[in-house]
Amino acid sequence: MRVIAAAVLALCGGAAFAAPVTVRGGEHSSFTRIVLDLPARSPFEIDESGPVRIGVSTASDGFDLSEAMRKLNAGRVIGISDGEDATELLVTLGCECEIDAFFAGDAMLVIDISGEPFPLDVTRKRPVMRRAIAQEAGSSNEVKPADEGFKLPVVFEQVEQGQGTPLGPRLSPQGPTMSESAIKRVERQKAARGQILRQVSRGVSQGMLKPVQSLPELGAKLQEAEVDLPEAPVEPDAGRGNTDLNMRIVTSIDRDFVESRNAPLPASLGQSCADDKKFIVHGWTGDEEFAERVGRLRSDLFGEFDRINRESALQLAKTYIAYGFGLEALRILQSASLPAPDLRVMAQIVEGEATAKPMPAGWQPSCDTAVALWAYLGGARGSKNAPLNTRAVIAAYGALPVGLKAHLGASLAKRLEADGFEGPARQVLRLAQRGAVDVPAEVMLTQANLSETRGDMSEKKIREVIEANGAEAPRALISLIELGMTGDATVTEVDTGLAEAFAREYRRDPLGPRLERALSMALAQQGDHERSVEVLTRASLKLERDQLSSAADQIVLRMAQNAGDIEFLALAFDERVQALDLSASGEHAVARRLIDNGFSEQALLFLAGMAEGEKGRSRKILRAKAALELRRSRQVEAELLGLHGNDVEALRLSARLLRKDHQAARITLATQGKREEAAEQAWLGGQWEALRALGSESWTLEASLSEADTIEVPRAASIAAGRSLLATSEDLRTLVGDVLSKHQVTDFSPLD
Repeated sequence: MRVIAAAVLALCGGAAFAAPVTVRGGEHSSFTRIVLDLPARSPFEIDESGPVRIGVSTASDGFDLSEAMRKLNAGRVIGISDGEDATELLVTLGCECEIDAFFAGDAMLVIDISGEPFPLDVTRKRPVMRRAIAQEAGSSNEVKPADEGFKLPVVFEQVEQGQGTPLGPRLSPQGPTMSESAIKRVERQKAARGQILRQVSRGVSQGMLKPVQSLPELGAKLQEAEVDLPEAPVEPDAGRGNTDLNMRIVTSIDRDFVESRNAPLPASLGQSCADDKKFIVHGWTGDEEFAERVGRLRSDLFGEFDRINRESALQLAKTYIAYGFGLEALRILQSASLPAPDLRVMAQIVEGEATAKPMPAGWQPSCDTAVALWAYLGGARGSKNAPLNTRAVIAAYGALPVGLKAHLGASLAKRLEADGFEGPARQVLRLAQRGAVDVPAEVMLTQANLSETRGDMSEKKIREVIEANGAEAPRALISLIELGMTGDATVTEVDTGLAEAFAREYRRDPLGPRLERALSMALAQQGDHERSVEVLTRASLKLERDQLSSAADQIVLRMAQNAGDIEFLALAFDERVQALDLSASGEHAVARRLIDNGFSEQALLFLAGMAEGEKGRSRKILRAKAALELRRSRQVEAELLGLHGNDVEALRLSARLLRKDHQAARITLATQGKREEAAEQAWLGGQWEALRALGSESWTLEASLSEADTIEVPRAASIAAGRSLLATSEDLRTLVGDVLSKHQVTDFSPLD
């Protein structure tokens, strides 16, 4: 027998007390603890051979075991009982455990038992086949277990049947047989069972019966040793005990119309909304100060043997959420293993984390309760059939504590504005500032960025955030520079220097690329286009495409409008500018100035891509202008195919004149009602009949030249005919002289 002698920690025992020693037990994560409240320190012995024997000399009055096994459920300790001697305690173990004993305090003997308990024996025994037969005298009446290796069909051995034998005749190996009466009995049972099922189904469908749900509840089951679950109050039944009341039958009409008023409110598509009582956040702060309330709840959080008070943990998590501490609330919910999905998602929303998908049951943005606010903040969106209930969102937001309203105001307003609810967004921002001692900078910045507050008021609010030099100052500076690019604010050199300092400070932060983008736009506003392009090119790989494209457009537009000719041409031929992802407006601005400066070939590089809608028409016209400058008349008309308008016809006419197609030019001008210009083209093309048909007063002399071809010269040789011919020749010479003096022909070649 192995005996472990513990250290004798006292030279002599204390005075004897006439009371038994109280024995208590508790479970921890890796060991079981037994505590003996001794009257005084005294020697003890522990014998581990068989059941553990604990001998304590001062326990002369025995042990009080009423509380010993109440909390022991881990399986390491199976039982605790008194030994043969009054000073001896027997502990039956369910594991090969290690035992450690020590004194805690003056006279508290602590025994820790650590180790893994034995697995439970769940081996099922085969059933025993019993036969109620009359035994012969002297025969054995023992019960025979079924053979482990039996095979079907089972054939019982020959048994002599007596008067009290309930078994029928012996079954043959070919298969079981039933008597006619047994068959009728089975048929009656089957018919009765079917009739009962039909009646029960009818009662359930009419609401007269309610099925009992036997499914296990979701969520982790907490052990009794870890958490004390608060018991739900049992409401007394008003009709219990009054047996004189009549029975009330609830029909399907009562269920659908009368009792529906007591059911949870439905959303637009019929889904049940979560109970509004779960979201009364303004009641979670209590009447105490924050420090006092949190201190009290944290002191009540853990009890004896590290047991968690679930009610205190729940109240503490709600308090943290009400004050905007989402991470602390998540830690409390996790450490207490509380199955509270609503609180968990609310804590994630308050902390700004991504919420779990799908949403908890009943979280619908179309609900008429406070859950609409939390569902919308969690990422749920309304649909065509179930739109967002903005009235419920605003009402629930207005009921939040002042600090939580200020904390969630900016994010809620941004989300509402992005979804097209600008009116509710402005209302949220007003509520966020109501009652707040210090309005958060993010709220002021969001209010400044709303479309309603553009201009001087917006710039003033943004500058207040920048001058506060808080965490939102860099974002406020970005907003100020963006307003400056649209002409709604003025960006000074000080702002540009501050943007450069912020960009350097936040170069390793996710906000760094946005600050570099803002710096490039600020430099463009100051006229430093070269550095602006350099900074934007450096940040291009770290920016999203829409952010890069918008900044590049603003910079290029400023460059095309304000840069000098030499600086503009140097940047227009720069590969960095050509590589920027410009919009159609930016490309057109650069190409238009290049064409005006005579660099049509370079302009065509910016116009190489396609454009849609009105931008596509403008692009074709610009390409036609560039081709006209390059004297490519056929390309001009090809670019203008399918287009109409005065500007298009002017370009088309210029292209036809470029290749001296006077007939096509005359037709075009005549179609436009420009008779004088059409007559000029007819004159230049030698189209005399068309010139006469136009009947232009300014071109009467020119039309008369064609009539000279129709004068008949007399054939007869006479003095009168000669005089007539001389007069006609004189008139013709005068007409030609008038025409030549009118048109001032200078580029003629001498006749041979």
